[in-house]
Amino acid sequence: MTPGGTPRRGGVLRRAVRPPVGSTRFWVVQTLAVVIGLIHAAAAGLGPLRPVGLPDSATLVLFLLPVLYAALNFGLAGSIATAAWVTILALPVLVLSDGAGARWVDGAQLAGLDLVSLVVGRSVERERAARQAAEQAGAAHRAAEVRYRALFRGHVAPTLVADADGRVLEANPAAVQLFGHGAVGRQLNDLVPSPARGAPPSLGVLTLHDARGEQRTVRPVEVAVRAPAGGLRLLVFRDVTDEARARGRMAAYAAGVVRAQEEERRAIAAELQDELLQVLVGLARRLQALAAFPGIPPPVVSTLSEAAHLAATIGQGLGATAAGLRPPVLDDLGLEPALRGLVAGAESAAGLAGRLQVIGLEGRLCAAVELTAFRIAQEAIRNVEQHARARQLVVRLACRGDHLHLIIGDDGAGFTLPLSEGAPAGLGLLGMRERAHGLGGSLQVRCRPARGTVVTASLPATPARADCAPVRTAAAAPTVGETDSVGRDGTTVR
Repeated sequence: MTPGGTPRRGGVLRRAVRPPVGSTRFWVVQTLAVVIGLIHAAAAGLGPLRPVGLPDSATLVLFLLPVLYAALNFGLAGSIATAAWVTILALPVLVLSDGAGARWVDGAQLAGLDLVSLVVGRSVERERAARQAAEQAGAAHRAAEVRYRALFRGHVAPTLVADADGRVLEANPAAVQLFGHGAVGRQLNDLVPSPARGAPPSLGVLTLHDARGEQRTVRPVEVAVRAPAGGLRLLVFRDVTDEARARGRMAAYAAGVVRAQEEERRAIAAELQDELLQVLVGLARRLQALAAFPGIPPPVVSTLSEAAHLAATIGQGLGATAAGLRPPVLDDLGLEPALRGLVAGAESAAGLAGRLQVIGLEGRLCAAVELTAFRIAQEAIRNVEQHARARQLVVRLACRGDHLHLIIGDDGAGFTLPLSEGAPAGLGLLGMRERAHGLGGSLQVRCRPARGTVVTASLPATPARADCAPVRTAAAAPTVGETDSVGRDGTTVR
């Protein structure tokens, strides 16, 4: 059978040559044809019937009854077999008829009878094939509906089906547990938090309360389905509560590690400045005093002077190390002076042409925000000094609204970024990103080989008088494209 429901030619021929000989009704029809054949022969050869008004051509028309009955009940196979049998019964009368005109009339009627049997049988066969195809399609549709219902109801994830306007049409049992029994018929924006009235629901991670009041974290996945009556929306809510809790524990652990590290740096820096540095300064002064004592031989004076200079050099190195661990200027004066010190240090250490731009920063910020911004800038500038082979360095600090944007750009060699978020990366880059995320901010790195690197950090601009506990809102930072570079005047240009 063809896809459109038309029977294939080979199958039709096979069925046509296989009459339903096992059916009793088929043999009853054939017996009726024999009876009509006897009547037709009697009408053609016996004189007593003619005065009654029953000519042989009229009895020949009676053969339509068994032929049509066989076609309607047995299809093409029954009609062809019956028509052949009728032809055999009528053929002797046709041959023995008197006159050529009578033969032509009877032959034409017999040929028309065979043609009618073929046409009607073919039509019945097509109708049967179409009905069978429709029944098969209906059965397949019902089976698919049953499978869909089983999968939809058995899916462990809450699943909603909505129309193009956002009205919920169906909800599986898991969705009923999450949204309650009244979910069907409501709008998606009433069930799922949306950023704007009438807008589609956000597809980020959502925190909802189920029908029992328990808090659950879900990640909705939406699939648009095309349907003849209009588009449908399928929303599957993947439960990521355990993942969110594990991520929260890891974030808390990372924040605790950073705090412990900063406290350890603060303690080490204080110990260096308060004890070792003072000891070295005192040692240098004592050695200088001994070198100036009268009567000391010149070789001893030279040795004491060198020892005093060495102690002073070691003291300067310890002071620089202490300042790198925890710069006092950051705690005493704030972020802007601390960044100026970083830029100045890069200029003297690596011979860079550095520039600091500060826009919109008024007053001090939360200590955690200032420390995070300083550590990100410190790591980025250290990378420029050690790896970039750059000539210019630009640090831009801008406070816009409730966000602080820190941009560090250079015109150095650049590097190749990892292809994915989970790909291996340097500890410095990971540390900067974790510090930004720990405050609810974001960090982006844009670079091209031989065209420089731009590091953009966005942090919440929490004032110093406010609570400095980390917030978990994403910061929307202006992105710096890969084509950004550092101009000759020290500004970042696009």
